[in-house]
Amino acid sequence: MNHKTLMPCEVPLLLSFGFEVFTPKVIPKKADFRSGTVTFDYDASLTIPPDALRRLNESDSYTTEWPTDITAIVNRYFGTVYTIPYSIQVREVVRKFEGQVMFRAFGLENTRTYMSVLTALFDNRIFAEIYALGDRFWFAQGYEQLAEVEPRLIANRAIFLPIGVPESFWKTENAWTGIDRRILFVCPNCVTNPYYRNVYETFKRESAIYPTSSWAHRTSPSTIQRCSAS
Repeated sequence: MNHKTLMPCEVPLLLSFGFEVFTPKVIPKKADFRSGTVTFDYDASLTIPPDALRRLNESDSYTTEWPTDITAIVNRYFGTVYTIPYSIQVREVVRKFEGQVMFRAFGLENTRTYMSVLTALFDNRIFAEIYALGDRFWFAQGYEQLAEVEPRLIANRAIFLPIGVPESFWKTENAWTGIDRRILFVCPNCVTNPYYRNVYETFKRESAIYPTSSWAHRTSPSTIQRCSAS
């Protein structure tokens, strides 16, 4: 819910369904969350006591253990938590939250699975804890094929929640005329991540047939879902 592109779509969509939504205000450093953002705009949707909201707003739900009061607040006022495999967040949610757990998945480089990521973060014990959740655990995949490479424990709990983007994303839809013959290539982490560096080097090598050598670098998902709360 802290993604700067997804937040303007997914949060209003949830609000339109009648849900109240809290978005964390303390997020990891920008180097790790380059697309992360924080807003207080959706706090107005909440009917929880001001003291509870203040406490949630000052807490770090990504990298620190849930203290007793945060655990009590979340369990008292919320029925669903969205979590991602970052730091200790999944472990805290699985162990301490009593409602529905939505494990939000947007895909990984093709050398990894979410099973391997969870194993690296928490060892095999996490799977026993996920199993114990039963039908309170959901593999909320943004692309419907992600579960194909996961074990049955995860795949059997898969639910397809297409990635959404705000209406502003479509302002330039059908505007390309083909006149500009330059290529815009987007590839984040092409310096710090070996997998994406190989993608970048492969692109440069295979695009050498083109006459220009000026590139802007970025990647984008192949599938997105138009999303509107109206």
